[in-house]
Amino acid sequence: MDILELQGQFEEISKEKARLATNETLGYLCLTAQYIDTDWQLHSHILNFIHVPPPYNAICISDILSECISTKWDIQAQLFSITTKNYSANDSGISLLRRTLERKNNMSFPLRGEYFHIRCGAHIINLMVQDCMNDMVDTISKIHDSVKYVRGSPKRLHAFKQCVKAMSLDEKKSSKL
Repeated sequence: MDILELQGQFEEISKEKARLATNETLGYLCLTAQYIDTDWQLHSHILNFIHVPPPYNAICISDILSECISTKWDIQAQLFSITTKNYSANDSGISLLRRTLERKNNMSFPLRGEYFHIRCGAHIINLMVQDCMNDMVDTISKIHDSVKYVRGSPKRLHAFKQCVKAMSLDEKKSSKL
């Protein structure tokens, strides 16, 4: 079943956009359609996987998405929301896309477009974890260096085990050192 057949069957198609980076730092955009059919089954289809040349700015993002949504797939009427990573260029690009679609197609979005742009929760959580990990880099590095130092000599390892025993700590946990 191709996307054109699906268009007639479903009222709303949710879009997801992700910009990927390779080792060569080439930018890519993956556009997928996600929708629920009449039997309440979730479907996901890749519509486009496109190389995005620099600059990665709002106009570029908006133009590429508009071309895919309006020209290649003609699914702007079923569009409910777009999910992106939490980059400022994406925020501006999606705002520009929304205004463009409203103006060109004289359309309004469900719920006044309140949920048109959704930020990817997984990406936001990943950014938060990375921020916390960056705060702990010095501590983790010191622990790593300490373990390396103790394991670097049989004499130091023996002295460490004696300290563990003297402190009545669980030797099984320290033996993994």
